[in-house]
Amino acid sequence: MVSNELSEAFEITDLDLLTEHISSVLKKPLIIENKSFELISYSSKFAYHFDTSQQKTILSKKCPLFIIDRLKKDGIFRQLEKFPDPIRINAIEELGLYQRIVVSAKHKGQILGYIWVQEADIVLNEEELHFLKEVSNHVGTLLFKRLKVKNSNQNTKEQMMFELLNQDDNEQQVLNHAKSANISLPVRFTVVVFSAHHNEELNLMKPLLNKEFQKAKPDAIVLNENNQTIVIIGSESDKEYFTYDKARMLIRNIRELLNEEQHKKLLIGMGNEYDRLGNLRKSYVEALEVIQSTEFVDRNDYEVPIENKDLGIYRYISTIHERNVQERYDNEMILKLQNYDNKNKTNLIRTLEIYLKNNCKLKRTAEELFIHPNTMNYRLKQIIDLTSIDFDNFYIKCQLYIDLLLLKKNKPII
Repeated sequence: MVSNELSEAFEITDLDLLTEHISSVLKKPLIIENKSFELISYSSKFAYHFDTSQQKTILSKKCPLFIIDRLKKDGIFRQLEKFPDPIRINAIEELGLYQRIVVSAKHKGQILGYIWVQEADIVLNEEELHFLKEVSNHVGTLLFKRLKVKNSNQNTKEQMMFELLNQDDNEQQVLNHAKSANISLPVRFTVVVFSAHHNEELNLMKPLLNKEFQKAKPDAIVLNENNQTIVIIGSESDKEYFTYDKARMLIRNIRELLNEEQHKKLLIGMGNEYDRLGNLRKSYVEALEVIQSTEFVDRNDYEVPIENKDLGIYRYISTIHERNVQERYDNEMILKLQNYDNKNKTNLIRTLEIYLKNNCKLKRTAEELFIHPNTMNYRLKQIIDLTSIDFDNFYIKCQLYIDLLLLKKNKPII
């Protein structure tokens, strides 16, 4: 069976699709990085199964330096230079690193990247390890072709902005390069990222998106990377909030055109506005943080902020969830309401969430739930009778709302 999957892999020329294919064959979360440890692609199917270190790689687009240093110290990369076989790395708990397999992706003997496969509880068998070793050569070839195209386009404005997005220490180098190539770069900018759970979902929406991106030019610089469309709204004017307002307008225009199904699938994140190109990556990472938060709570509606500055509690939701899992924490009040809803076919959990979201305003909650205020009053009395919740206690209300958000997360940490 694996031999058939290997033949199929060699037919794939897109790195994102190849990543998904390898991940499906091995049934494991997978990340591909280039030789500089920058993220190239990751398996979206297993996006919720990555350990803490790989989540940081996905968010920042580069493997954390402290992990690279530790693996160098352990001699992992020296082994990868000498031997073509996959190497098993044991879990390093203090770094948030689960057990994994790594193999180098080479082209004509030169390392161009690395394939990381998270093993967790079930390890890869010999046949699967052989598949990974063989397919790594094809990954190396595709990385070589990608690098060749990148080098041929190095004088474009888009390529210069791409370099700034992926590295935060080469601002002066890019500025010098732009000056010598007579290319003007924006002095103020805001980054917006459009993504989806699966690459094919984003591809289906691209005609609609591209039409709006075209309207936003010349202020919009559009880059496509790893199941993302990155839009840099830039300006050569130093007028404050100009690019931020333009980014808001672009998002609003796109959301107005989406049907209900597209709205559920399209993930949007918006970073803050900055006036120094060295902060371009910062705005980008802020936009990614919004998308990661939306994916984590497994919802994509108008209740989840799109702008990073509005994230609020969503910024810390994954950390809270991880601690809850470790401590086996459950909110007893919510459990009582869940049991009651299940037995009586009621919807008190949803009522409580909307009530808290509306700052405990009864009339506003009733309007959002399309029920009469008297019905809302009755439901609220039921909730209090079942749980004894003190709605005058600010801290209890905060805890309840956080726990209700996490209740929607049905994908556990492994």
